[in-house]
Amino acid sequence: MTAEHGAALANKTRYISPNRAAFDRLDNELQRLIQRYQALEQEGRLFRLVDVDLATYELYRAVWAEVRR
Repeated sequence: MTAEHGAALANKTRYISPNRAAFDRLDNELQRLIQRYQALEQEGRLFRLVDVDLATYELYRAVWAEVRR
């Protein structure tokens, strides 16, 4: 996706674009939000979800099944 298209999509949906070239084309409010999220992540207050190994996944599944009972 071009920077222009990425920015247009992000500005419309209000979702952050992974297209770094689009950043300068985002509206000011969305740019400020992105910068705030990055600051929170650097402070350790946000985290990224990651895939877990199969054993951990099965443990989560078993615990969730218990919770639902």
